[in-house]
Amino acid sequence: MAANKSKNQSSLALHKVIMVGSGGVGKSALTLQFMYDEFVEDYEPTKADSYRKKVVLDGEEVQIDILDTAGQEDYAAIRDNYFRSGEGFLLVFSITEHESFTATAEFREQILRVKAEEDKIPLLLVGNKSDLEERRQVMVDEARSKAEEWGVQYVETSAKTRANVDKVFFDLMREVRAKKMSENKDKNGKRSSKNKKSFRERGSSEPRFRSSDGVNVGRAGPAARARFWGVVFPADLSAAPRPEDAGRMDIDFVEAVKRHILNRLQMRERPNITHPIPKAAMVTALRKLHAGKVREDGRVEIPNFDGHATSSNEVQEQTSEIISFAESDELSSSKSSLYFLISNEGNQNLLVTQASLWLYFRVLPAGAEKGTRRKVTVKVYAPEPGAGAGGRWDVVEKRVDLKRSGWHTFPLTGAVQAAFEKGGRRQDLDVRCEGCEDMAVAPVLVHPDDESHRPFLVVQARVADNKHRIRKRGLECDGTTNLCCRQQFYIDFRLIGWNDWIIAPSGYFGNYCEGNCPAYMAGVPGSASSFHTAVVNQYRMRGMSPGSMNSCCIPTKLSTMSMLYFDDEYNIVKRDVPNMIVEECGCA
Repeated sequence: MAANKSKNQSSLALHKVIMVGSGGVGKSALTLQFMYDEFVEDYEPTKADSYRKKVVLDGEEVQIDILDTAGQEDYAAIRDNYFRSGEGFLLVFSITEHESFTATAEFREQILRVKAEEDKIPLLLVGNKSDLEERRQVMVDEARSKAEEWGVQYVETSAKTRANVDKVFFDLMREVRAKKMSENKDKNGKRSSKNKKSFRERGSSEPRFRSSDGVNVGRAGPAARARFWGVVFPADLSAAPRPEDAGRMDIDFVEAVKRHILNRLQMRERPNITHPIPKAAMVTALRKLHAGKVREDGRVEIPNFDGHATSSNEVQEQTSEIISFAESDELSSSKSSLYFLISNEGNQNLLVTQASLWLYFRVLPAGAEKGTRRKVTVKVYAPEPGAGAGGRWDVVEKRVDLKRSGWHTFPLTGAVQAAFEKGGRRQDLDVRCEGCEDMAVAPVLVHPDDESHRPFLVVQARVADNKHRIRKRGLECDGTTNLCCRQQFYIDFRLIGWNDWIIAPSGYFGNYCEGNCPAYMAGVPGSASSFHTAVVNQYRMRGMSPGSMNSCCIPTKLSTMSMLYFDDEYNIVKRDVPNMIVEECGCA
């Protein structure tokens, strides 16, 4: 059944839409309204988020893939990679900010430059925040005039009121579909003449490569491979490998990145996400997670996404945050019984610094006057580890004062730490509410019709990690030097199919060190656990050992990478992994 579903899903037409515009114009708000019928006012800058949804377009079931890109200038360098994969573009500005309207011309030029297509590129000009008419700075006639100049449609939207939100996405999909149909028609007309060419005439000297997963990487040219993997290469590609080796080298790098990330997360293989947590439950939990700010897309903004540089001689604490969602205990006669399967993070000796149960209480209209405060007593029972069935239960008791429906937390640090020390993974709980029935209050436990209020357990833990001293030196590989330097290497998780289990960040800067180390540059010997080591080892295992990769050129400054991901039990794990990103390189 799952295989058939996957097959049917892959057979649907897929239209790739890119959200483009300055920061703060409401690109993420429009995307969320279209995806989830939800408007979120809290705003934090987006970097790049991907969404996919099945919709019915003019009677045909299709899929839309939406990539919400960053509007800030800081991310202009990586925007090209995203634009190349786009088939249609929503160019968004705010009618309350004329500067954002002026910026659309520059964004459009970037799209035209990157796409380099002779035919018209599907694009809509969108004036968002039409609900703020009293603050309007961009007149309708001015925007329409610009759209006519570009030969595109102009639509005004409001992510808050949902005005024209569906229209812009569906109109753009129609343009994308029309262009594809036109291109297919042209290809079919030329196919017979092309087939008459010989094998040599068809360009057999340009080999194509596939990844280890069987994914077509494309021709051997570095630009084509860079587009596929989302890799940021230095401007000078004169030292690119021979065409016959290029595809294999890129694939080796990507596979090395995958192995490195799994090793650092202490996982043998990526989780098999076949039945993901309902979106409503996940978004609610992430909003309530106090460790970060809620972004406009409804998910948590993890501090230090880009890494916080720390020298390698510092003692660092590796921290984790685990969000586990409740399951109902069908074997229990009590309707108030819950259990959680908690990841033990690779059997590490984790110290639980805080554990909290989040429960949602609904105030019912019956039984009390609206607005009246209702006080109830909530008791959470947790079995003592090793007590067995019918053993003693620890009790967490809390007086809850309710005026309206909402979330409340209950401390369970001791119970969870005890379970960790015993090597247990299952945490059983029983929730009792004294006075709830009389005060018309209902605690929401596990119910399929109310996934957004599903109980969840947040566990914060830490483990210390000592690192060695290394002398620091910073030099970027720019094609002008053969000395020890830092080479940038970026992989977009969406492009390698890992965005189904890694919630954030959207990609990984797997930078590494390469170059020569003359005697006068030698420093203090040391070692560091980094991507550089993984890459060099992969090459040596294959007997390649390129001359530009000197074993004495090592990372001297690394930064922490915060990650939010699913484990095999569908827990959401937030982890701060130290020494993950190479910031500087030097000789040792």
